[in-house]
Amino acid sequence: ELDALLFLPGFTTRSRADLEAGRGVGLAAVRDAARRVGGDVEMVSVAGVGSRFSLSLPASVATREVLLVEAGGQRYALPVSVVAETVAAGALGSDGTFRGRELQLVDVEGVLARGGRPPGGRPFVAVVEVEGRRRGLEVDGFGGLEEVVVQSIDPLAARPGVAGATVLADGIPVLVLDPHQLVLDDGGREGATS
Repeated sequence: ELDALLFLPGFTTRSRADLEAGRGVGLAAVRDAARRVGGDVEMVSVAGVGSRFSLSLPASVATREVLLVEAGGQRYALPVSVVAETVAAGALGSDGTFRGRELQLVDVEGVLARGGRPPGGRPFVAVVEVEGRRRGLEVDGFGGLEEVVVQSIDPLAARPGVAGATVLADGIPVLVLDPHQLVLDDGGREGATS
């Protein structure tokens, strides 16, 4: 848990920042860039010995397999690599459990609309798992699987929960969801979780 602090934006071990270092941007930026293309950064540290950083990237960052989902009349692409299963919302227990485990829900449209709608009421759930944590992404429906080329989005136009964009085989552009943000960073967004 302490090692994870190194990857938080703004975290620094320097007492004073200058033009070259100390602002706490480096590791957070590297991890974000790696995750946008389906990779990650891991660190192993041994006290008194040192630290080793491992950067993993997919062999081909050009294409990714995605599950098409619909929420609020819009289609989105969700990387298949994080989808554990897809279910009807009725399969969830009335106490918010699924298969005996608590499942926190995230309304996809609510997150992308910046807190527009609280979870609850959508007919389907994509159960996703990232770094051992599960969330249920509420959607209105599922499309098929598709192999897509993911393009990055200008940082000034980026939205929380979005990793990039793609054009589907039918010529329709869609946003590619960022499962890391939807699963790991959803706690602070108003209306994002139940």
